[in-house]
Amino acid sequence: MSNSSTYTGKQKTQSLNDFSESELTQKRFIKASYAPDFSKNNPYQKQLYEKLEQSGITLEGIDRRKIFLPTIIKRGDTDILHLHWLHAYFRAESAIGSLLKLVRFLSGLTILKLRGTKIVWTAHNLKNHENLYPLSDRICTLSVSKLADAIIAHSYAAKSELCQTFHIKNTEKVFVVPHGNYVEAYDNRISRQEARKQLEIPESSVVFLFFGMIRWYKGVPELIDAFQKLRSKDAYLVIAGRFRNKDKGLENLIQEKVKGNKNIKQVLGFIPEEEVQTYMNASDVVLFPYRKSLTSGALILAMSFRRACVAPKLGCMEEVLDETGSFLYDPSSSDGLAHALENVLHRTHDLPDMGEHNYQLAAEWSWETVAQMTLDVYRSCVERA
Repeated sequence: MSNSSTYTGKQKTQSLNDFSESELTQKRFIKASYAPDFSKNNPYQKQLYEKLEQSGITLEGIDRRKIFLPTIIKRGDTDILHLHWLHAYFRAESAIGSLLKLVRFLSGLTILKLRGTKIVWTAHNLKNHENLYPLSDRICTLSVSKLADAIIAHSYAAKSELCQTFHIKNTEKVFVVPHGNYVEAYDNRISRQEARKQLEIPESSVVFLFFGMIRWYKGVPELIDAFQKLRSKDAYLVIAGRFRNKDKGLENLIQEKVKGNKNIKQVLGFIPEEEVQTYMNASDVVLFPYRKSLTSGALILAMSFRRACVAPKLGCMEEVLDETGSFLYDPSSSDGLAHALENVLHRTHDLPDMGEHNYQLAAEWSWETVAQMTLDVYRSCVERA
């Protein structure tokens, strides 16, 4: 698979041909394990590994509580160990406990590598969002970046940032595989009218949505400030998601900012899978006022629901989105987000077409294609053995 700076249609076709005709997959099935296994509740892993299994790969998910992986992966039993979110391997009750847990995990990875198991790491984040035990986090990500035979990034901006952050000299081992879409992951049957009725939002209003985990780096306080500058009776902001238990300061700040504003609706807490469609279909545009982002599943979710987006010209956001389907703003400008929200109000008639454009982009990133490209990464590791 080509690992150049762009992934062209020709390269995609070649990847599909390689996937279906590979001598390796015809003569010898690849055995892979993935860890930690969150596939029961995580649509990303669920869809990826369902499609990979359909290709004939033998797969095994490893429970996040299993730290010393050689006890699960026996000698000669697994070709590929595919790692995802690494925080499970240094989360503990104390800093010392975190380091001890991490040593056990990394020693196990070293043993597996010496045995011949190839290690693939999908780098969803540069570091844990919760800033949990930064020393353990840094040691873990740096070590895994060195031990990995291949690293998967979800954009070329992410690849560049990964290589700089972890001082990766062999950039050829970092492969760009797009984040798969969520077109078939969630129900999408509720009408805009019914969705707004359930949320008690007027049918004629313009609805801005922030959806997902509420963290400091996602810029929700700044979003509220920008929204309140609109002073429009017809504009509503819906904030749907939950806080971490430790983010009481953020929660209190947001509560103070929204106090008395009837046009800001908060639905705080976990959003059940079956209710995702309600928030997406009630909205006109989905907001991503992030200060930083390596990868955003929420962005792909919004595009999968045919929604226009507001986002900063930053990393993967600028790479995945374009001006045809989104309102992109300069994150260094203090009024950039506010101006983007104002532009939404001036172009309400364009929003359906913008959402459709985003959907067409997301439709290109099917899980069949993502699985096929992931298999190419696996093959490249096995063939180098």
